[in-house]
Amino acid sequence: DDPVLLTGCGHSFCRGCAEACRARGCPICRVPVKDGALVSNVVVRSLVEEMCSKDKQVIFSHLHFQRCLHKSSRTTVHLAEYHGELVAVKRMSGTDCDDSQQRLQAEAAALSEVGVHPHLPAYLGSCEDDQGQTVL
Repeated sequence: DDPVLLTGCGHSFCRGCAEACRARGCPICRVPVKDGALVSNVVVRSLVEEMCSKDKQVIFSHLHFQRCLHKSSRTTVHLAEYHGELVAVKRMSGTDCDDSQQRLQAEAAALSEVGVHPHLPAYLGSCEDDQGQTVL
């Protein structure tokens, strides 16, 4: 999603999150989100593009899986340890892996750079598991 700035308060979010919070106001400060209050944030967009151009490779054998957090037909999310830190690991299967990886990278980079999404960890990188599935 396109990173946007809420003109009423100056906080930044992805467009999807900003649209979803219109009725409740800004998730951080609760300032109302008025029509026309979402402006593309070119600074965050350039940071996202820079981060996405530098895909980091995670070493799959260094991930120590602890438990499954969520499972669907296309993805499985696990809690794992990576170099002493707890991380969420998303395993994807199917033909839309590359597109999903790029979208996740862009959103994670944008939100972690501006520091406005308290529940989003930094994007570590990607790798393939021993069965050829993409792991984020």
